[in-house]
Amino acid sequence: MRLGRAIPWIMRYVQPPQPKPVILMYHRIADEAVDPWGLAVSPARFEEQLKVLRRTRHPLTLVDFVRRFKDGSLPAHAVALTFDDGYADNLLAGKPRLAAADVPATVFLATGYLDRPEEFWWDELARLLLHEHGPQSLAIEVSGSVMSLDLGTEPSASDNRTWTAWSNPLTQRQAAYVVMWRALRALSRSDCEDAMAGIRSAFAGRGRHSGSGRPMKRQEVAELAKGGLVTIGAHSVTHPALTGLGSGSLDREIIGSKLTC
Repeated sequence: MRLGRAIPWIMRYVQPPQPKPVILMYHRIADEAVDPWGLAVSPARFEEQLKVLRRTRHPLTLVDFVRRFKDGSLPAHAVALTFDDGYADNLLAGKPRLAAADVPATVFLATGYLDRPEEFWWDELARLLLHEHGPQSLAIEVSGSVMSLDLGTEPSASDNRTWTAWSNPLTQRQAAYVVMWRALRALSRSDCEDAMAGIRSAFAGRGRHSGSGRPMKRQEVAELAKGGLVTIGAHSVTHPALTGLGSGSLDREIIGSKLTC
């Protein structure tokens, strides 16, 4: 009986499974000290992955991937690359490496963030609570109610570099981050910005960090799409949790983003 259960496991090593088509989703190409959602792949690691894909897979644009899936001609080893949100590093670090490997990609933009000089709110929140030195407690107004959070001691680089938000918090700051992230994610764009302004103020001006972690500017989107290697798609306007929206809000988010793209 035990041998019978072990045979499939043994066969996977003797005869590896055949490849299947796959769509790979990225967000950022960057080295980040704090990355609780695992959104960043380092430039060096991205180059390695592209070399493997070029050697072992058949890269396709997302449009061709879907078309060939529908007509039944999609190769078993096909791969399509996508990027969500529209980070500036998709252009600055991602496109040169995609071009060098001759691998196409599609970038889906959260269009309401275009041209904004600061980080996406979820990245700024992570940086402030998990990386910056600041207060040991927070009292922030969220939708008319005050949320009080105990941040405990100063952030630990060793704790936060490997911690992920879907695992158990190791520190009070990590627990506070998860609570605040969940609260802000459910808010409207304006209420979220008000709450972030309060957090930013509590950290004495350490907010609004710019750099490659910011959203792209419109002219950068045009540069990214130049040459046809990278195509642009819609990823909502304000990046809300779409499953919690009514039909009117869904239309504004989805159609509004599509019209901008």
